[in-house]
Amino acid sequence: MYRFCLARFAPIYGRLRVRHTLSLSNMAMVSNEKDTGSYETLAVSRPRENVVRVEMNRPNKLNAMNWTFWREMRECFRSLSDDKDCRSVVLTGAGKHFTAGLDLLDFQPVLFSKDDSKDPARKGWQIRKVVSDMQESFTAIERCPKPVIAAVHSGCIGGGMAFTWCA
Repeated sequence: MYRFCLARFAPIYGRLRVRHTLSLSNMAMVSNEKDTGSYETLAVSRPRENVVRVEMNRPNKLNAMNWTFWREMRECFRSLSDDKDCRSVVLTGAGKHFTAGLDLLDFQPVLFSKDDSKDPARKGWQIRKVVSDMQESFTAIERCPKPVIAAVHSGCIGGGMAFTWCA
């Protein structure tokens, strides 16, 4: 069972004031849940009125983040920003772990290229472009005007931590 707090960021004597404690077990998948999009790596649903659940849906890969994931995350949160029926977003992960971070097998050609014909500056520029594209996914979450709650369970590695910081 997931447990998380929706905190209001008003410091009181150096601590956060907790307004509400919610339980995702109450928001479990029910028969009247509406599917709000078709994505390959994300499962987007509406478990309750005005609540959208965005679930990283690659449990067999421990929700590792591949190229498709980064693109879909940007698209999803940009569309949720304009969705008038959405008042809050819950970010979850399917399976045993929240996320294992970057899918190194998918990014191997870019990050670990053995192409010696390119000088280090060109390799660095190529990696910078890839990282900038991934950063846009974090920025889309950060710019989302709706409250985004990260319901983290078990392992949360690498980029998964950055998603929790944006939420």
